[in-house]
Amino acid sequence: MDILIVEDARDQRMILSVVLKKQGHRVFEASDGYEALNVLESHPDIRIVISDWMMPNMDGIELCEAIRNSDFGYYIYFMLLTGNSDREAVVEGINRGADDFINKPVDFDELGARLNAGIRIIELKAALEHKIHTIEKDLESAAETQARLLSEPAKIQSVDFNWYFKPSRILGGDMFGYQALDGETLGFYQLDVAGHGIPSALFSFSLNNTLREDGSGSLVKASFSEPPFYRIKEPNEVLVSLNEQFQAKPESMLYFTIAYGIINSRTGSVTLSQAGHPSSLWLKSGSKSVEKNCLWWRTDRYDARHDV
Repeated sequence: MDILIVEDARDQRMILSVVLKKQGHRVFEASDGYEALNVLESHPDIRIVISDWMMPNMDGIELCEAIRNSDFGYYIYFMLLTGNSDREAVVEGINRGADDFINKPVDFDELGARLNAGIRIIELKAALEHKIHTIEKDLESAAETQARLLSEPAKIQSVDFNWYFKPSRILGGDMFGYQALDGETLGFYQLDVAGHGIPSALFSFSLNNTLREDGSGSLVKASFSEPPFYRIKEPNEVLVSLNEQFQAKPESMLYFTIAYGIINSRTGSVTLSQAGHPSSLWLKSGSKSVEKNCLWWRTDRYDARHDV
């Protein structure tokens, strides 16, 4: 392990350096806090600092605070050498960022044991950071998959669909889509699963697939005995079916809100139903905000607009 000793007394610094080198560590030295910061900048492999408390120019506590306020990109374990072992001094040192204390005169067996404990913490932290990095990469990959599931901006049966999507986190429970249900009817929806992260995203994926893959199925169409042998279900009927199909367990708290509507592209009529979802805005022709009639809804995560 690369260790930096910060001690203004040259003889004490030399003794510590010799002991630590015999224990197999690579040792760097500094005589005060300012010199220590320069050494840390020049040697990014240093992970442990052993510093005296009382030093000229910049003392050990000030050095500890400077390290904690700096962005080294990795954690530096800080051990404070002090002859002051009273409770108030220990509390002050911990509150200002120290990880451990070693009383003077130094017991070298105790020093070795405390260093081993510090090394275990550093290694555990490095392993945890690696796992977090792996999880973040997986979440980014899942977010890319989520983005690919969103319908592309399109013009369907003379109806323009456009949107802006910006998740509040890497992955969330928000989805939306639109599709032709027959030659003159379009369906569109926006849903939001409670919470964030993987459980909400997986539930929203399932809901989205159900709505998209059932565009010609029993969820949105009812069988009829005469041509064309079906009728497009009203939005409130679709929401009732979804509610029956996706009953949340109380312990999971994975519920969802949804706005679902249909557009008749021939007449321009829109029918919309909402289940716990924020209300939509209908901006009519002549509005200063848009040039066309536009159905617009907003959540705290994204805006979506349907021009009709």
